[in-house]
Amino acid sequence: MDFFGAQQHARSLSKRLVILFILAVLCLVLITQALLWVTLQALSQGRDAGQGAVTLAYDPVLFAGSAVAIITVIALASLYKIVSLRGGGRRVAEALGGRLLIADNGSFNEQRLLNIVEEMAIASGMPVPPVYVLDEAGINAFAAGYTPADAVIGVTRGALDTLSRDELQGVIAHEFSHILHGDMRLNIRLMGLLHGILVIGMLGYYLLRSARFQRRGNNTAAIVVIGLGLGIIGAVGVFFGKLIKAAVSRQREFLADASAVQYTRNPDGIASALKHIAAHQNGSLLDNPAAEEISHSLFGAGSRLNLQGLFATHPPLERRIRRLDPDWNGEYIPSEPRPASSASSSKQADANRQSTLAQVILTLPVAMQRIGNPDKNDLQRAGQLHQQIPVAMLAAARTPFGARAIVYLLLLEEAAECRAEQWRVLERQADPAVLVELEKLLQESPLLSTELRLPVLNVALSALRQLSENQYHILRDNIEALSRLDSKPRLSRWLVRKLLVSHLDGQFSGGVPEYPVDGSLALTAVRAELAVVLSLLAYLGGRQATEAFNAAARELAVTGVDAVAADSLSLEQLDKATDRLAQLNVEAKQTLLRAALLCVHQDGQINQAERDLLATLAEILQVPLPASWH
Repeated sequence: MDFFGAQQHARSLSKRLVILFILAVLCLVLITQALLWVTLQALSQGRDAGQGAVTLAYDPVLFAGSAVAIITVIALASLYKIVSLRGGGRRVAEALGGRLLIADNGSFNEQRLLNIVEEMAIASGMPVPPVYVLDEAGINAFAAGYTPADAVIGVTRGALDTLSRDELQGVIAHEFSHILHGDMRLNIRLMGLLHGILVIGMLGYYLLRSARFQRRGNNTAAIVVIGLGLGIIGAVGVFFGKLIKAAVSRQREFLADASAVQYTRNPDGIASALKHIAAHQNGSLLDNPAAEEISHSLFGAGSRLNLQGLFATHPPLERRIRRLDPDWNGEYIPSEPRPASSASSSKQADANRQSTLAQVILTLPVAMQRIGNPDKNDLQRAGQLHQQIPVAMLAAARTPFGARAIVYLLLLEEAAECRAEQWRVLERQADPAVLVELEKLLQESPLLSTELRLPVLNVALSALRQLSENQYHILRDNIEALSRLDSKPRLSRWLVRKLLVSHLDGQFSGGVPEYPVDGSLALTAVRAELAVVLSLLAYLGGRQATEAFNAAARELAVTGVDAVAADSLSLEQLDKATDRLAQLNVEAKQTLLRAALLCVHQDGQINQAERDLLATLAEILQVPLPASWH
């Protein structure tokens, strides 16, 4: 499935989820009314001394009040859960007891996992997500978050210790498919909505527990009756919740498996991982109370309640394996801990995997199809770029101190006088420990090729998410101060600043971060902004600028988009234009990317400046371009 088709499908599933949620709430309200009616009829059979049966008439106020109460409780519980999950994937990982994986502080297997995730992110054209390790014996993994900008990857200890590199790469590719195709956002919305349905049963459970510690009497009996009633309603809610999760999630796992094969061109990798799960004594189970709540986001079933049948959030392992390996003989792979190779031998094996890969110019239809769908060529290209990053710089990019130093390094001027002034600013305002890291980088890796700037920055973004709010604001202020000192504003430094701001400002906004995904603007609302971006792309291409712009404008099919004179363009205009374009709807983003690709294709060549601006524009639009494009 292409990226934009996947986004549309995820949106349609989101609408289906809302409809199913509303139907479930209505059913719970009706069941509440029925229980209330039965209770009233039972009470009406009671007799007072010397009196006949007491008849309790239908009370519309009582029944309407109970319906409003149920709906209010569900709505408030869902809203609370949705707000609590606005921290993105990090909140989900922490709920499962995940430990943030810190570079150079773990085992060889953990370092191997970091390499795989970094390569997959570079191949996909997205920031590297933080990686969490779950101390679980079962073989499992998950991706969680709203967008690629706040996504995290989680992997169990069982997967790390059991799976080979190819098998682990297949699992990670499966999770990246969920990130790129909108499933991750759907999954986290599902958690928020279903919490409201399930909270009714939780209230009943707590009431029944509290009744055990009450003195016997009318109050205790009332608490027990109410608790039992809520428990029955909650059980029905659990039924509907599981049914909704199964309806929304199951087919997406088949699609993610297929995408993983497309990314890696290695069906044996993910198929073997599934065979390991089938033979493993713990399978894919998680020993965590939150496993049931997040079961639909996992690589394999995380709870025994979801292993099979009507409520299964995942297709049976046998069916998944058979789709990946039609000639499978039905045998599973015994899951024994895999001895860790030495770091040096692993690096050599990785180097042998990477073949020489020239950057090629793809046809427009192929290029559009590759958006959000990296393949083996992109993984090879990502592996090359990953290996070309100087060792000291890669190590620095994985730590909060080093990542900030890299940002400053990318913003420093070449001119000695201006650089000296920038350095004085950093000495006054930057963290001294960060300056120590910066001095080391200037000594060990003073030069960084232009094609490595964005990959290094995307690796650093993962570590920058670990900053405190105060540390980030200091970094942000220093970025602005360094930018103001530019003797000549350069696109390369603007790209660094823009990517940092677009990916991190939401997290450190001081309030509930927003992660806009589906904008509302059409192309007709952003004519001036389109003209700025496409004009700059055309001028970066060189001599055929007029032809390139005109071809892109025709592709937009929007009147009134006229080229901006080269001497009238500024980075300030570009800054405002990209902020506005980020609010386009999905269809408009697709058309804009098609026009931009056509613009840079015009002369049959793509230079590094074009690649970098195109990649940055795509990240701002949340439309990931694969590695072979930048």
